[in-house]
Amino acid sequence: MLSALPASLQLSRLGSFASDRPWLARADDDPFLAKPTLDKLADGVLQARLADLRQTKAFCADNSAETFFSTGNDGLAWICWGESCATLAQRAWGEPDIALGAAVERTQGPVSARVATRGLESYALPVRDDGRVVATGQLSRWLADLDALTGRPFCDVDAYCTPAGASTASLGWHVDDVDVLLVMMRGSKRFRVAGRTFGSGTAVDTTLEAGDVLFIPALTFHTGGELAEGPRAAGWLAGLLPGGLGASAQRRAASESVMLSVALPWADTASEEAAQAATADWRDAIEDLDAELPPPCNSWAYAASPEGQARLARVLDESAVGRFVESSVGG
Repeated sequence: MLSALPASLQLSRLGSFASDRPWLARADDDPFLAKPTLDKLADGVLQARLADLRQTKAFCADNSAETFFSTGNDGLAWICWGESCATLAQRAWGEPDIALGAAVERTQGPVSARVATRGLESYALPVRDDGRVVATGQLSRWLADLDALTGRPFCDVDAYCTPAGASTASLGWHVDDVDVLLVMMRGSKRFRVAGRTFGSGTAVDTTLEAGDVLFIPALTFHTGGELAEGPRAAGWLAGLLPGGLGASAQRRAASESVMLSVALPWADTASEEAAQAATADWRDAIEDLDAELPPPCNSWAYAASPEGQARLARVLDESAVGRFVESSVGG
């Protein structure tokens, strides 16, 4: 299969994109993941205007990578879509044409932006090219090569950007309903990947550096960023203020980081629907936990403890217990 790929991809040492297990590739010698190439991609992404992006959202600076039942927009400082981002930028900073990189600096916290999408209603193959929207030409060409390498043309691509000196945590432990490929373009960011139940053991605990790639299968719990301490920033406005609230309580990163999160489509509609149903069960479960459990219980370490597992089993309904709590735990 690799012999039919462009020469720049034939030396790829990445793992299987059909795997049900996470894998990590340190691709120092992979021409497709050369650091100068990724650095230029990062520059282009950061120069894109917010108003030209499909969706942009900023995470509260004090979010912890350890929590696991954030719900809805809880934990977001602000969110905007397309042209509405110009309105937000005008109101917040007086700059309607602000670029993504400048918005990250103004916010002083983690920001994610949808930098490529096919805009399809379904994430199942076959994928058509007629809805494809990509932030920059260089990124478009790179993603075309990635499509050829994976054999699974991307659904959506988000860029996760963190300014120098800010926490890299986003919304804590969570699952996605598609396989995800993380590509570190600049800086560094810690990631942990566990199993498919609350509190499950960590299979991967690593700091991604530029050129590193992490594959996370759908419905596998994972979290990105350092552990942050202190209260969350209070409300929508907090993320628009320099430094946010409670910034001094954070464990801070040394440099800015830019990472791509590439969502890979399902092989068929049935698999897609099953994954979406499982993700819906997860959302229902964390809403129940958020309503029933006090904040000190909202940590992966607590969920892994015998007390935590037993308490989760008492709070969740039978379906959620069967899916997300270890089978050895009684109700």
